[in-house]
Amino acid sequence: MAASLGRTCATRGRLVASSEAALLRTLAKAGPRSRQGIGRVPGALLHADGACSQGCMVDPEEVRRQLEAALPGARIEVANPAGDGEHLEVHVATAAFAGLGLVEQHRMVYAALGDLMPRIHALQLRTEVRGEGAR
Repeated sequence: MAASLGRTCATRGRLVASSEAALLRTLAKAGPRSRQGIGRVPGALLHADGACSQGCMVDPEEVRRQLEAALPGARIEVANPAGDGEHLEVHVATAAFAGLGLVEQHRMVYAALGDLMPRIHALQLRTEVRGEGAR
């Protein structure tokens, strides 16, 4: 096991638990109901499951709605494989990407996500021109 297992809140960027041992001691002391609130940081709370109380989590449906509004007619798939709302997989296929390079396609998606982007910790993004293969 690693000697240092730090967890940070994406919106605050502050270290919450500096070592695996400290985290395990805190978990052992906390009762089952209080384990949800481990790692208090002023203005933010990192829960035992790694979720942040300050809006670090993003609802995949909210991501889908925002992309559909910005890219009408696009085929959009949003997955949350880790179930944490922070690590998302997004696949967008639209004719609006025609003639654009990969970087420009991704920039369009980032722009469409707008204010959601700072709340997404990790985004696996696949884009394609409707009718072509994923890039």
